[in-house]
Order: sequence, then C-alpha cells, then structure tokens
Amino acid sequence: MGALVAGYETFDNNSIGYALIMGNNFGSAFVNVIAGVFNDKKMVNAFDLNFFFATIGLPLSFAIITYNGEMQ
Repeated sequence: MGALVAGYETFDNNSIGYALIMGNNFGSAFVNVIAGVFNDKKMVNAFDLNFFFATIGLPLSFAIITYNGEMQ
C-alpha cells in the first residue's frame, strides 16, 4: 500500500512496475510465513532465507531489465 500511496500520480504510466513490486512484496510475505511454519526446529537460518530471496530476485531482475530494454 505504501508504494501505491507514494506514487499515485504516476500509477497510469508505471502500472506494470507497481504490479511487479506488489508481486515481489506478496512473494516475500508468503515465503516468510512458510519459513515460519517450517522453522519450528530452527532448521532455516538467515543465510538460507537470504540465499532464497537472492535466487528469486535474479530472475525477477532479469525480467525487469528485459522489459525495459536495458539488456544491451
């Protein structure tokens, strides 16, 4: 909601960007909930979560770079 409030003036121009950010935020929240459920025995540590987010962020960054035409 913070992204929508902060950038409501440019929502018409950047709606795809807002959708990507909202998808990323939803995915991050979902992973945190799942990690909390499965981490009863403290098997998942901070490195594992950071590595997972980096692994998810790489294809997302590649998609954004490709969409914006900045791959050159």
